[in-house]
Amino acid sequence: MGKSMNEEMKLYYDYTISPLGKLFYNTIFEQLQNIKHKEILDFGSGFGFTSNFLAQNNNVTAIEIDKTMIDAAEKTQKLGKNNTRKSILQK
Repeated sequence: MGKSMNEEMKLYYDYTISPLGKLFYNTIFEQLQNIKHKEILDFGSGFGFTSNFLAQNNNVTAIEIDKTMIDAAEKTQKLGKNNTRKSILQK
């Protein structure tokens, strides 16, 4: 039997904060650094790393369907001053 969603989520989060994950995000952020003064929709925002980075200089709405991921993002990261995080929950 496979891993539970929480186990998979933890593995994914652990990867994102590992040296390789940090290199990945730093590479992405380097490419996004010149985006300023925009309205941005981050659909499928995950843990919010990218939306929080973009919110430093933009108005960002981050949407994530997975409540577990939203909860983890709220525990591990502060929202950028221009960042709004929303969830879309399945019924």
